[in-house]
Amino acid sequence: MDHDDAAQPLKVAIEFARAEEAEALRRAYLLRSDGVEQVAFRRAVCEAVLQHAEVVRLQLALRHCTH
Repeated sequence: MDHDDAAQPLKVAIEFARAEEAEALRRAYLLRSDGVEQVAFRRAVCEAVLQHAEVVRLQLALRHCTH
C-alpha cells in the first residue's frame, strides 16, 4: 500500500469532519440569532470547537501518513 492509498481514507474523513464542523457552526449561529438561552448556545459552540479539533487531528494524521 503506497502513501496515496493510505491517505485516501483520511482525506475522506477530513472532508466529512469539515462538513460536520460547518454544520455545528451553522447551528450555533442560528441559536445565537434566535436568542436562545446561553447554555444552549455555549453547547453548540463547544460542539463546533470539538469538530474543529477533529479536523485538525485528522489533518495531522494525514501529514504524518504522507511524510
